[in-house]
Amino acid sequence: MAFRGLSRTASFGQATAGFATGNEAYRLSDGAVLRVTSSRDVDRAGRVYDNIPIQPDHPLPAAATTDQEVAAATAWLHTQPGCARH
Repeated sequence: MAFRGLSRTASFGQATAGFATGNEAYRLSDGAVLRVTSSRDVDRAGRVYDNIPIQPDHPLPAAATTDQEVAAATAWLHTQPGCARH
């Protein structure tokens, strides 16, 4: 969420599971626990992500390896202004 909507940022991989809420647990007098949704994710544009999967900017196959994910991100970085290739 912190990077959504910022220029020169990108996300890679698969969509999130869509669990964009925060829950708090309250113990009741009989020992039971009540969980209450107390927060939701909101991006810098004000869009609320309420049980909506967040799609990556650059989707990758579910079977992609860590090396493939790093390669995709590295390739994108090399297209950015001011990136020094090493």
